[in-house]
Amino acid sequence: MPDRFHLGWFTNFTPGDWNQPFSHGGSPWDGKFFVEMALAMERACFDYIMLEDTLMVSEAYRGTAEATLKHVLQVPKHDPLPLAAMIAAATTRLGVVPTMSTLAEALQDGEYVALTAQAAAGSSLNLRQGELGFTINRADYHSPRSYAVLTSVGGFALGQQVFVSPQVWETDEPREFTISLPDEAAYDGLTGAVEIRIYGFDAQYDGHRTRLTALKLQERVR
Repeated sequence: MPDRFHLGWFTNFTPGDWNQPFSHGGSPWDGKFFVEMALAMERACFDYIMLEDTLMVSEAYRGTAEATLKHVLQVPKHDPLPLAAMIAAATTRLGVVPTMSTLAEALQDGEYVALTAQAAAGSSLNLRQGELGFTINRADYHSPRSYAVLTSVGGFALGQQVFVSPQVWETDEPREFTISLPDEAAYDGLTGAVEIRIYGFDAQYDGHRTRLTALKLQERVR
């Protein structure tokens, strides 16, 4: 028996070129072209469609966006997640794969950096509404764009995050975040070790680094 294989198509949510086989000729940029394309793929027994999620304006060439904008390379481009939802609603047998990582994947794969703090003997930590500050620096534009903070007090399961950052697009530039820990009694009177984890996610591809360059934890001043 011959080996089975899967059929997939890699694309992105762009306006489309006027002179390419799968162009939509200047029709409204509302995603319907890609939904119709996905339905045609489903009829042709494709297994999945993959949607690229890069939303940046690349400065990879000579450190400037000039060439990218001049020659319309990878821009403009829509967020693929609403399009993925539209395609999933319209199809029944086609896989829909946006190329982005999620917090759930980061939790499962253990993609975090951690701080462990413990009070001196005979004392306790009072971290209720305490201040946590950290600075990240994305190594390149495929690095994680979002960061979530979880603690051993609240747990390390999805839904227990005490902070999720807005998306960070800058590369090789420090980005500082300062947050208040929850106003909950469980964060008061801590005598054991407390672990705080910062998970990086929302990356386009695996294997791209980000750096934690500063970290500060301070009890609430009462």
